[in-house]
Amino acid sequence: LAALTPTAQFKTVTRETIQRGWCAKCGKYSSAKDLRGQDVSLGSQVRSLVIYLVTLRDHSYDQVASVLWDIYRFKITDGEITAIMDARRLEYLPMYEELKDNIRAGPGVHLDESRWPIQSEGGAGYAWSMSAILGTDVVFKLADSRGKGNAEELVGKDYKGIGVTDRYGSYKTLFVVGCHQICWAHLQRTAKDLTHLECLTDAKQQHVNVYYQQLAAIYSDIRTFQAQPFDEVLREQQAAILLERVKALCAPSDLDPKKLTALKAGILEYQDCLFLCLTVDGIPADNNRAERDIRKLVMKRRKSLGVKTPKGARTLEVLLSVCWSLYNRDRDNFFPALQALGATN
Repeated sequence: LAALTPTAQFKTVTRETIQRGWCAKCGKYSSAKDLRGQDVSLGSQVRSLVIYLVTLRDHSYDQVASVLWDIYRFKITDGEITAIMDARRLEYLPMYEELKDNIRAGPGVHLDESRWPIQSEGGAGYAWSMSAILGTDVVFKLADSRGKGNAEELVGKDYKGIGVTDRYGSYKTLFVVGCHQICWAHLQRTAKDLTHLECLTDAKQQHVNVYYQQLAAIYSDIRTFQAQPFDEVLREQQAAILLERVKALCAPSDLDPKKLTALKAGILEYQDCLFLCLTVDGIPADNNRAERDIRKLVMKRRKSLGVKTPKGARTLEVLLSVCWSLYNRDRDNFFPALQALGATN
């Protein structure tokens, strides 16, 4: 870490030998200097290393303590790690809010959510992510519910930009009419999962396979059209043609299993949100960016099993957002950037 932060200020530790003497009059030892314990503070580089290990490397407190002992040969307690994280949260809060503003200022946002247990709340809890369509910044929110209010808090009041999401109900009325793009990768995966149902007759299995292939063909055409230079008139025509194909594909059939009927109904329900990716330049047809970002929390959840308290959730959401955004921006200069944010501690 020291090599990665060449401008950091280092402290010198001086060892002194102080003689003590016995006083025959009072019966006590005395010395020329007060030998009581002195206040000791961990350096800012060590604090940055702790934050890095907890956020980007998914280390538990025990693992952090082991790394610090192996490298620096000193012990650190769980309480000290928590204190470091709480202090850094306060320092990172301005950038956390800045990240929100930067992402909202772009043409659109990606949103996704996943389980994130808060142990004091009986294991309830969810992690939400908001990622930039242009750029690599991401903001996380750890909440005790899956309610729509959490997504609203991320995008902010009166958000007029475009949102790219899956079909989770909380997103349905989150955006202005005409500013919501449904993830085509999610639709294709759902259709593909139906081809693996073992309870279908041969006729229904063949019917589901054909449906999946035709839906995948539409998604393939979308990607082909997006690779071409943007022409607003041409894109409107392409979107209209593909929408008619979707409507025909989602017409009811006697061979539809129950899950396919539900998928068709869901696609038609969002038919006005399927081709914004064609009619607006630069809008992706999938929510893969958000899924990659939320996967970072999923991997951490498997190791840490969430957080203990809502206070811990408030701390971790800030640290994760700032650290991952800095890391995504410039991996090679991550430590100097992180050190600059926490220079006072």
